[in-house]
Amino acid sequence: MKFRKLGMTLTTLAVVAGAVFAAPMAAQASDSHSVSGTVYEGGAWYKSSTTRSVAKSGTKIYLNLNSVPAKGIQWRLVNSKNSKVFSDTVTLNSAGTKTLVDDVLAGTVFQNDYRQNSTCNSSCGGYNFSGSEIY
Repeated sequence: MKFRKLGMTLTTLAVVAGAVFAAPMAAQASDSHSVSGTVYEGGAWYKSSTTRSVAKSGTKIYLNLNSVPAKGIQWRLVNSKNSKVFSDTVTLNSAGTKTLVDDVLAGTVFQNDYRQNSTCNSSCGGYNFSGSEIY
């Protein structure tokens, strides 16, 4: 009887421990979506033609760039249905990750909007960027 009770206790403990460790991983599940392109001189915003959508309410959207234009890049998100900016405008002067928005509603369709961080002429250097958007 003692062994049976101990076995049930260990089984219960294993199930509870599994649930505790699995819950945070499920809550953090996100997909990585590739982004790459070129910024142009003059500082004008460029809206990507690629539309993206959020499946679950409460979604956070992050930008993770591996390479950044020589003078940096500014990035924001635009709602595809009403053309309104709904994120912070973030600036990256080197590779890294920034949070664009913390709480997006399910069904939101958006486009990336970006520009070179500073206006300059042809002496700016590299203009390409690449990385991922995580949501």
